Amino acid sequence: VLLSRLDRLTTGLVPVAFTAAAAEAYGHMEEEGEVSKTYLAVAHGEVLDCFMADNALDTADRRKTRVLARRVIDSLRMTDVEPLETQSGATLLRCRIGKGARHQIRAHLAYSGHPLVGDPLYGYGDGEKLFLHCDSIDCPAFTVSLDAPWTFDEAVLEVVTG
Repeated sequence: VLLSRLDRLTTGLVPVAFTAAAAEAYGHMEEEGEVSKTYLAVAHGEVLDCFMADNALDTADRRKTRVLARRVIDSLRMTDVEPLETQSGATLLRCRIGKGARHQIRAHLAYSGHPLVGDPLYGYGDGEKLFLHCDSIDCPAFTVSLDAPWTFDEAVLEVVTG
C-alpha cells in the first residue's frame, strides 16, 4: 500500500506498507502529527527569511490546487519554508510538511511569489524537470533519507538560461 504519493515530476521517497495494519499505523502517526516529510526545492527569486505558508488549499475536483486567502486550521497542511542558499535569481529551500495535500508545496510557493523552477503547472517550466525532491521522512517507526538526483547548480543554470 502506498502511504503517500509524489507528482510525476517530483523525485524522492514514497513510503510503502506491506500490511493493512502497517498502513493503518502510519495513517495514525500522520493524523497525530508524528510524521515529518522534508523536501528540497528550488524556487524562483530570492527567499531571504524562513516563513510558514499557512493558506488553506482547495484540492477538490481540479487539476490545479487553488490557494485560498483564508488561513488553514490544520497545522499538518502548512508548509514550513527555510532558505538554504540563494544564487542568480534562485533559492534552494528546505520545506517541511506533516500530512500534506495534493500540490501543497508547489501551490504554496507559487502563491508566495516563488514558484518552483521547472514547474509547468504553477510556474514557468516545460514539464521536463521539476526541482522538487522528497528528501526525508521521519516518524516513530522509521527515519529515511535520499539525496536529490539534481544539484542546486543545475537549477540555477535552468533559471539563467531558461
